[in-house]
Amino acid sequence: MTQEDIPSFGQNASCHAATVCVHESRVLVAYFAGPYEGHRRTAIWISVYEAGVWKAPRKLADGKVCTGMERACWNPVLFRCKDLLKLYFKVGTSPQSWRGYEMESLDWGHTWSHPAPLPAGIVGPTKNPPVICGDQIVSGSSDERSDCTVHFELTTTGRHWKRVAPASHLGVEGCIQPAILDLGKKHLLALARSSMGFIVQTHSIDGGCTWDSVGPTKLPNPDSAICAISLAHDRHVLAYNRSTTSRTPLVVATSSDGLTWRDTLTVANDSGEFSYPALDFDGRDIWLAYTVNRTAIRLAKIAADDLFTPRHQEVHLP
Repeated sequence: MTQEDIPSFGQNASCHAATVCVHESRVLVAYFAGPYEGHRRTAIWISVYEAGVWKAPRKLADGKVCTGMERACWNPVLFRCKDLLKLYFKVGTSPQSWRGYEMESLDWGHTWSHPAPLPAGIVGPTKNPPVICGDQIVSGSSDERSDCTVHFELTTTGRHWKRVAPASHLGVEGCIQPAILDLGKKHLLALARSSMGFIVQTHSIDGGCTWDSVGPTKLPNPDSAICAISLAHDRHVLAYNRSTTSRTPLVVATSSDGLTWRDTLTVANDSGEFSYPALDFDGRDIWLAYTVNRTAIRLAKIAADDLFTPRHQEVHLP
């Protein structure tokens, strides 16, 4: 594993909630940054690594461009959809009042469309990239206004959306920001953070159209974001804080079925905050972006084959 802090070039005092997408030799990392989280001038920025160097961060969108007023921007999500690169993000004074927006790029992030609002009631993916299952794009989303519950947003065209919710939440609380794994044959597994001290899960066996009840797993969670991606139907990767109280350590776990997880790599274990992991896979290497103490975004590169060597402890989900 190699890792480095992305140069900020003195642009912002605070940054958080990175998302990463790799296309050939071009690495794109977007995040929100500004004076501090929730500040009205916090905007969506992007850093690009190309030809062996980091380019200076570029501001892609802010609240004034989107709404005509200074409003905080939140949680960007890069999503590779065939030859189209999409960027989802939120704008609002808080997660309780934010609205989803999207931008598109046809040249892998060199140029972008003007931000456009998502339909009313559609938030977009709140933290992790959607998955494509058959002809549907399935986004993991959440309602953070009161009860903090997960839901899913489905579209085939990107214009018309359907919102579906799990059967129930079985008494678990504070469930937000689901990450979706593709187990094959229309079987999807969503893992999400919670305020209960553990990661929660829900399954769909029809490509995301319906979901069973949200229930607990044995994976710890300190009410902090996670990320999970499928490299193949039998190779899955999860990045999370292995703690019930602290956003350290940050570890990477692997699974062949989404049910049994093995902690494979400790990415960061110093005191402080190492949080909001984001993952992408380029066919050989796994790229992991995460927040360091709210002042830097760090990017790690991990050989995928090295992660799937049996070692370390296994964690079994019920």
